[in-house]
This record gives sequence, structure tokens and C-alpha cells, in this order.
Amino acid sequence: MSLRSITDLADGVMIDGDQQETLLPPDEFDFEKFNRGRQFFVQNVFSCTVAMYFSLIAGLSIPNLLNALVFTDESSTPQKSFHRYLKTFHHVASWHYNDVWDLNSAAYKSIQYVRKKHMDVRNQMHLQSPNNKIRFLSQYDMGIVQSGFVGLIILYAENFGIKCKESDLDDYVYFWYGIGHLLGIQKKYNICAHGFHQAKRFCRDVEFDVKHRYLHDPPIEFFTLMHALIRAFNPIEWVYIFTFPVVLKLFHCLDNYKWLHISFFDYLRFYMLKLFFFIMRHSDKFKRLLNHKFEQDFHLQPQPTKTLEIEKSS
Repeated sequence: MSLRSITDLADGVMIDGDQQETLLPPDEFDFEKFNRGRQFFVQNVFSCTVAMYFSLIAGLSIPNLLNALVFTDESSTPQKSFHRYLKTFHHVASWHYNDVWDLNSAAYKSIQYVRKKHMDVRNQMHLQSPNNKIRFLSQYDMGIVQSGFVGLIILYAENFGIKCKESDLDDYVYFWYGIGHLLGIQKKYNICAHGFHQAKRFCRDVEFDVKHRYLHDPPIEFFTLMHALIRAFNPIEWVYIFTFPVVLKLFHCLDNYKWLHISFFDYLRFYMLKLFFFIMRHSDKFKRLLNHKFEQDFHLQPQPTKTLEIEKSS
């Protein structure tokens, strides 16, 4: 069964987000396609990371996800937010730069750690909640989170300086099908299990039916975490390259939010970023240099995959 709409995903709102799916690959898994998806990220690491960062900022408005972040209290200040999301980035980068199917790899151990972390938070939230009709970090929530990692990349690749074919995006969606499986998402609720077009349609629904709805009147905690996250990753203190209006405008999500003010400097930032990503998209040399510097700064080195060798020898 494939997800046709947000309504289908909502069926998983009362099902735990980790259904103890095996850490073995799904039946008839296409390792070559999965590894092409890995390579897509490596070739566009800077752009993909910025897209995920922007998606996270807007995604903080979704109450189910916001509640978990408020509960853990690991991102309420710029300092906390920096350390929490830098750690998250290293996990996500490890899944792309290492072989998650190799039991001895850093990526495999990272998946195990993240799964246990989700389970611990889920259990603690249930213990402290008097309402047993709520499932925290449900299959629905995990599907929404999954859309946060792939959504802006497959919806607005050009806006983030990515030059690619539809087949490249389809490979990347397949990569996240595998990662979703490893994180315990059932295939029924895995938004990346049925290819690029289904995933793109679903991510667009999340953007307009979920994010827009909550951004019109976000919870008060949203502003605390959003400002902390933006301040945490602006490279020069008090000189903001990223602001919330710029984040929304850059991926065509800007709407008439009554609480949102767009300044002259926001427009200036927006057009500077547009120019920056335009150059990235049209200059392979600039893109390679930027990605190389990014990999150096974060100590990222692609590791060879053993999975294909194992598959061919079995």
C-alpha cells in the first residue's frame, strides 16, 4: 500500500514510531540505487545540508515535533541548539558517507544510537503524560520528520544550487526509504517507499497542509527554538545571513503571516543567497570547491561500500 495523502499517513498517529523493524535490508532491496542516492548527497553536501537546515527551522512549528524538542530541552538556547544539531548533522552525514548496512561501520552504530534515543524519549514522554490516547513520536510523526530531510531537496533542488536529473532525485528518495526502514518506519508509513513522484506529492502536502497551517499561528515555544536555531548557525554573531523571512522566501513558502515582518535587509539577504546558489548551480568548479571545504571543516570522508560485494558474493 502506498501513501496517497496526509490522511493516509494520519492512520499511523497511534502507532509507535519504531515498530522494531529489522536492521536487515527490506526484501528485494536495490543496493545500487541506494548507493547512488548516497552519492547524490556527497556530490551536493553543502546544498543538501542547507536545505535540511531550512526545513528544520520551518518544521519547528509542528506541535508534535516541537513538543518532543521542548521535552528534551536540548535546543532552547543558541549554545544548546548548536551542539544538539551539530550532533544530528554528524549522524545524518555518517549515514551518507558510510555503509549503514555494514555491522562494523560508524553509520550502523549511529542508526542504533538514534533509534535508542528516539525510544528513550518516547518512553519518557509517555511516562510523564496523563493522556494515554496520545502516541509520542508515532509512525505519523516519523513520516513528517522524514519529509523534513528530503522535502526541500526534491521540491526546490534548483533553489539550493543543485543541478540534477529526476532520476538522481529518485535515487535520493530511495536512499531515505532505506534509512526510514532502519529507523523503524513501517513501509506503509514510509513516505519514500514508492518513488520520487509519490514522495514529492507527499512533501508538497506537508508543506502546504501542515507547515503553513501551523506557521499562521505557531506555538509560543516555536519562537524560542526558532531564534535559538538561527542564532546558533549564523557564522558571524549579530550579523545574520539567515533570518526566518529569508528561510521562508527562499523556498517559496512565504505567506501572509500576520506576525512576520520582512525588512529591507531580509530582501538583501534573500537576493544575495539567490545569487550564491545560482553560481553554485552553474559553476561546477565553485560547487566542488565549496563541497570540499565543507567536507574538510566537518571531517567528512566517503567510505567504500561493502554491501554490493556482500550481495554479489551471496
